Amino acid sequence: VGSHTTHNDTELYDAVSSLLKRHAPAQFLHIDPADRFSDAAGLVVTPQQTEMVYRQLGEMDVTVLRHSGCMMHLNCSTTRRWFCDRYKTGQRLVNAFAVGLPAVLWNEQGFLDVIDGSDYPAVAKDVDEALHWVREIVTNRSLRASLRDKALNLAQPYSIARMSQRMALILADVLSR
Repeated sequence: VGSHTTHNDTELYDAVSSLLKRHAPAQFLHIDPADRFSDAAGLVVTPQQTEMVYRQLGEMDVTVLRHSGCMMHLNCSTTRRWFCDRYKTGQRLVNAFAVGLPAVLWNEQGFLDVIDGSDYPAVAKDVDEALHWVREIVTNRSLRASLRDKALNLAQPYSIARMSQRMALILADVLSR
């Protein structure tokens, strides 16, 4: 069980770690890109780094994702709201889903954008609900398999091939004007 974030969400980390010590033979990992990619200021900017993130995520059986402060140094609340609340949160979920990693995610906009129109169930409104989902996913093999399938399907619209097609259509539209 793990999370992939630069943010230090001690409340969530402590709760998940405590749950796993009591109820499951599992380990909690915090993959911090700021540490892993210090040469790029914690940013994943190359295909090789993206592949490394996917390998790291592939080592987990479930991840827990919650928006926990982002780019607080930005003065523009609109930029912070779009970049953090929508883009970065959604991007983390798509990365997890791209490797078939079931996720417990918070009922927050960027995550909800990714699962919109689906029946993805592991959405939490608070830590207690998140812990319920972690326990269920860790202990229920068939639920884990079902969520893996849903994750892979939800990641498909964000594949490089699909995104390239979308960008080509946008470019064609711009050039036709």
